[in-house]
Parts: sequence; structure tokens; C-alpha cells
Amino acid sequence: MECPVIILIFFSSPGDPLKIGRRMRIGCLAECKTPQEREEKNLLLIRSGHRVCQAVEPVTSHRVWGFFALRAGRKDGRRGRQEKEKEKEQPRPRRRPLMSKPVDDVYLSWLYRRPCYPLEQALAMLKSFQQLDFTHPRQFVYITVFLDMALQKKKKVDPFSSSVTLPHRFAEEVNKVLVFTENEQEAEVAREHGAAIVGGVELVKWILEDEIQADFYVAVPAIMPKLIPLRSKLRRKYPTTRRNSLGTDIPKMLQFFRECHEYAVQDESIIKTRIARLDMPTEHIIANLKTVIHDICTFKPSNFDPIVRRLVIRSSTSEGLLLDLNGILPQVEQAEEKEEENAADEDDWTSMESCLRWRKQKKRKRKMQLMRMIKSLSRNLLVPDVFSWEKWWSSSGSKCHSNHAL
Repeated sequence: MECPVIILIFFSSPGDPLKIGRRMRIGCLAECKTPQEREEKNLLLIRSGHRVCQAVEPVTSHRVWGFFALRAGRKDGRRGRQEKEKEKEQPRPRRRPLMSKPVDDVYLSWLYRRPCYPLEQALAMLKSFQQLDFTHPRQFVYITVFLDMALQKKKKVDPFSSSVTLPHRFAEEVNKVLVFTENEQEAEVAREHGAAIVGGVELVKWILEDEIQADFYVAVPAIMPKLIPLRSKLRRKYPTTRRNSLGTDIPKMLQFFRECHEYAVQDESIIKTRIARLDMPTEHIIANLKTVIHDICTFKPSNFDPIVRRLVIRSSTSEGLLLDLNGILPQVEQAEEKEEENAADEDDWTSMESCLRWRKQKKRKRKMQLMRMIKSLSRNLLVPDVFSWEKWWSSSGSKCHSNHAL
């Protein structure tokens, strides 16, 4: 039975060939007995978003294959772009400004600014928290330092690690230090001053196999060419002169690294380290904190903004308290800032003086030009020499009088 066929064609983009379309099997309209059923099928296909074309030539087969292309994708893409543009045009809701101090003891913390405490007051609060919570009195005191690593334009301070000797030690254990040396006398000196491990090239293999580990590694310059295989293994613990772990004064290096406190930058701009125990005197805790902060400030040039942006202190069981940086940062930076301000003021004064001088010079030039012009006019008009233009200029002193006299 010969009957017309519906051919559906969908394109993923305009101009694509029919081969890109997805072939699907569609039923022939031979099953439709009446023209009304055919019209109903056509309407259903049209409502579903497909374009329907009836073949003019009759087809004898009872199965027809068609090609479909995705036209609805264009409309979805246009709608998506329009919605994104509308979202960009709509202004974002303004955040409510934070209030300074709460009135009651119970309040919503996200509606108020975070309080900033002086260092002595914050330490007193931490000790009172310990008594109220009945926690261990010898718990550690931690600081979290948020750093400003920015330099000129896109340059930054590289993440660093350092070791510093605290004025008041709080750790009971001593750091484990390994000394690289092949000299027997130097090895004896290292053992006498408390080195945990002393050896030469034979230690390299054991360190690479993780059979020997230490907190710090110290070496003499003569053995450094033989320690190159350990560079990738030890990384920042590799002996260098910058970290004062490479030298000939073994007793001094051992004394420093056995008692030093190490810290490092985490997440590119944060330092988290412990500085004391809560039961220590307040003066000792302050001295340790300032020692660490002053050492951190040495990693950024003083002509830039301070490297310490925020400072939070807490104990093992308490909340963090934001500290006021006044009196904690080195005084050298503040003095330099004052010097820069004074220099800027001096520059302003010098610029003003130069501007006044330039104006005076300009006035003098204008006066000389007018005098020359007047003399040339007097010569052309044959004015007697008895009349002194210079006396007239000094008496009048304005251009309008000269024009009136001419």
C-alpha cells in the first residue's frame, strides 16, 4: 500500500550534513486509516518541537528511516545567555554593615565586628577560660599569623620556614640533630656537645631508606659534595649557610638546633605554631610571641607594608582571640614609617618652593618682554628720550596702563 511518509530532520548546527543527524526509525502512516488520525499525528509531532515535512512522492516500503537534527539546542543556548545577562544586570543585595559592640551578653556574632584585644588582656582571658572550663593548666598556647606576601606588582614573598631560639623554652624534649663529618676530631666534639648521630657518607644510604631520621641536619663544608643525593630527600632540612646549618663551628650549631623552635608557612600565607604553655608567666609568653613575630618580619623588606596582617592567639581548648598589633610589631618599621612621612612632607615643601620660584621667573620674563616691546614702539613713534618708560612701568606696574599710554 502506497502512503505519504513523515520525514523528521534535526541539525546540531546550521549547515551540517545529513550524516551528522541521528537516524531513527519512525512508523509509516499506513496504520492510519483515516485522514483525521494522520492530522492528529502531525499535530503531536509539531507540538513536540519538530519540523514535519510530508513527502510528495509515494513510498512503497512499510518502514521509513529519517534523519533528526537538534534545533531545540539553539533556543536553549539563547535562553541561557539571556538569563546570564539578566543576572549580571541585577545588582547584588548589599550586606548589612557590621555593628561595633553588642549591648547584651547573648548576641549573633555575625552581626558584629570581631573584637580586637590587647595582648595582656587576651592572655588573661585565656587563663580565665582554663579555670572556668577546668581544663589542663599546662596546655599549649598557639598563634595563627595571617601574612601579607605581596610585593611590587605581581611579585610575592616565597613561602618560607625558619628556626628561632625562644627566650623561655617550654618544650621538655630536645631536638634530635645529625652531624655530617668525616673528621674524627670534629666527630668527637659533636658527640660531646649532644649530637644524636654523627657520621659520614655511610649515613646517606640509611637516610634514603628512612632507617635514620632526625629533626635537623648539620654538616661541615668539606663533606657537602658527597651529600648531593640527599637534596631531594631532605628538601628544606638540607644543610645550607642561609639556615646556619652549614659551617665549621659545630658546638655553636648544635647549641642552636637542639633548643630552637621551628615554624613554616602553610597554605601560602598562614603560619600556625605554638609559642608557650598557659601556666607560664605572662611576661614569658609575651617575650616568646614577640621573638617569633620579629623573626617573621625579617622575611619582607621594611619599605613595604608589614608582613603580619592579622594575629590570633588561643590555647588548646579555647577559642581564638584577635590581637591588636600595636606594640607587637617591631618598632623599626614604625620609625621608618615616620621617616617616610617626614620625607614626604619635605618633598611637598620643596615642590611648593620650586613652584613659587618658577612663577617668579615667569613673571620676570613677562616683564622683560613687555619692556622690550615698549622700547621698540617708542623708537618707531619717535617719542622723546626725556620720558622714561622704566619709571613709568615701575609706577604703573600693569599692562592695561601701558596700553592706555600708547
